[in-house]
Amino acid sequence: QKYFIDTVRGFSKALESKDRYMKDHSERVANYALAIAERLGCQDEDMEKIRVVCLLHDLGKLTISDSILNKPAALTDEEWVVMKKHPAAAVDILEPIEELNKLLIYIKYHHEHFNGNGYPSGIKSQQIPLISRIISVADSYDAMTSERPYRKKMPQQDAIQELYKNRGKQFDPEVVDIFLKTLGISFSCILQLLLI
Repeated sequence: QKYFIDTVRGFSKALESKDRYMKDHSERVANYALAIAERLGCQDEDMEKIRVVCLLHDLGKLTISDSILNKPAALTDEEWVVMKKHPAAAVDILEPIEELNKLLIYIKYHHEHFNGNGYPSGIKSQQIPLISRIISVADSYDAMTSERPYRKKMPQQDAIQELYKNRGKQFDPEVVDIFLKTLGISFSCILQLLLI
C-alpha cells in the first residue's frame, strides 16, 4: 500500500515539475477533501479513494502545453477548450493501471457543476459522484487561495464569499457548508462577508 501511494505521489510530483504553480496543490486539496469527508461520515474505504484521487486529479495537465498552463493572462476560448480536456486526459493516462480503474470516474467528473454547467459531461446534482463534489470544493478553494500565473492569490475571505455565492450553482451546497465549518467559519461570519 505504501509503495502504491508513493507511486501516486510520484505522478503528482511529475505534474509539479511541469507547472511550478501546482507545487503541493494536490496534497492541500487532499487535506481539505479528507476533512470534508470526515465530517460527512465517509467510510475508511472512501477516505482512501479521496486521498488517491486528489493526488491524481490534475494529472491530465501533463498533456497541456506550457504556453497554456503558465500563461500570465486569461485564456482565450480556444485555450479553454484545450484546458477542459485535462480530466479526460488523466483518465486516458491512468486507465491502463488496473488498481486505479474504479477511481477514474471521480477524476473525470471533478469539474462538473452542481447546476449542470460544468465539464466534460454536463451532469448535475446527485448525478455527480459525492467524491467528485467534495474534490470540486477543495480544489476550487485551494486554486483561489494560491498564486496563479495570471493572478495573485485571493484573500481567504474573498474565496469564502465565492464558495458561498456559488452554493447550488457550481458547488454542492451541503459540501460547501461542511467545508466552511472545517475552516471554523460560522453562518454569521458568512453573512458579514457577503455584506462587505
